[in-house]
Amino acid sequence: MILCKNCILPETFPGIHFNDEGVCNFCLTEPEEFERDKITNQLQIDMECLFDEIKLNNKNEYDVVVAFSGGKDSTYTLMKLTREYGLRCLAVTINNGFIPQQTLNNCHKVTEVLKTDFIWFTPSFDFMRNMYKASVTGKPTSPSAIKRSSNICASCINLINNQMVKIALKSQVPVIAGGYIGGQVPKNAAIMNLSVTKHTASTNKALDKYVTMFGAEAKKYFGFDRGLLQDNDKDIYLINPMLIFEKSEKEIIDEIETLGWIQPKNTGLNSTNCMLNDVGVKAHYEKYGFHPYVGELADMVRKGLMGREEALIKVEKIPDLKSLKRQIDKLQLTEKDLF
Repeated sequence: MILCKNCILPETFPGIHFNDEGVCNFCLTEPEEFERDKITNQLQIDMECLFDEIKLNNKNEYDVVVAFSGGKDSTYTLMKLTREYGLRCLAVTINNGFIPQQTLNNCHKVTEVLKTDFIWFTPSFDFMRNMYKASVTGKPTSPSAIKRSSNICASCINLINNQMVKIALKSQVPVIAGGYIGGQVPKNAAIMNLSVTKHTASTNKALDKYVTMFGAEAKKYFGFDRGLLQDNDKDIYLINPMLIFEKSEKEIIDEIETLGWIQPKNTGLNSTNCMLNDVGVKAHYEKYGFHPYVGELADMVRKGLMGREEALIKVEKIPDLKSLKRQIDKLQLTEKDLF
C-alpha cells in the first residue's frame, strides 16, 4: 500500500492524492507552523474569554459538563479545566459495557483528586448491543465520518454527545467539553455554539431512523422531551480544548499520572479506556481498507506531536479475530459481520 512520505495516510484514505514526491494533499495544505500557532493562540484567547464570562455570570451549580471517558485526553481536559481555569465541572462517563476495571478506577481516582462531581451512567446493554451490531453491519452516518472513526465509535460518540446535551439542559450548564483531538472532529470544533432548538429538532427528526436501526429504546437515548426544551431557551457552547492545547501523548500521560491515573493494558494500541475499540478497528479496516485512527495520527505527525515511525506502529498491526473473541461473542456478532 502506498503511504504519504510525510505523514502516514494511505492511498485508500478518502479524498487523498499525492504529488510527484509522494506527499499527500492533506500535508500540502497544512498551515505553516507560525500560521497554526496564530490560529491556536486566538482560539485560546476566545476560550479563556468564554470562561471568564461564565465564571462572572453563571449562577447555576456547574460551569461545564465534561464528557469524561476516563481515557487520557478527557482526563487531561478535566484536569486543565478544573485546576488551571478554576471551572466547576461535572464529569460524566457513559459505561458502554466494555469499560475495563482500570478505567473505572481511574475515573474515581481522578475525580476524587480533582474534587469533581462525577456521574457514571450505564445504558441498557441490550440497547448498546443492538446499536453496535447495527453499526458494524450498516452504513456510516456520513461519508466524512469514516475518516474520523470506526462505525462503532461513531454511534457511541453520537449517543454520548446527546446524553451530554440532555444533562447540560437538565442542570442548566452553559458549556459541554469533550476530549477530542485533531483528526477526530472537524478543525472548527474547538469552540462552537450549539443551537439547542436546531440540535434537538434535527435529532428528533432522525428518531425514526434510530429506532429502525437500534430498536425502540433509541427514543430514550436520542430523543428530547418537550418539557426539557421549554425550560431552556439559551444556546450551549461546545468546546474541545485538546484542539487548542496540542500536547503529545507522552506529555499528557506524564501529567495525568500525577493524579493517580494508570494506563489500562487491555484496550489495544489506540485506546486508553475501551475494550471494544479494537473490534471497531478490525471492522473498519476490513470494510474500508484503512485504519480508523490513521487520520488523527497523521494529524499529530504533521503537527510534530508524534514521530512518523511511532504513528506507523499504531496502525500497522490490525487486531486478529482470535484476540477479539470475547468482545465479538458479547455482541453476538459473527465473523461475517466484520467483513
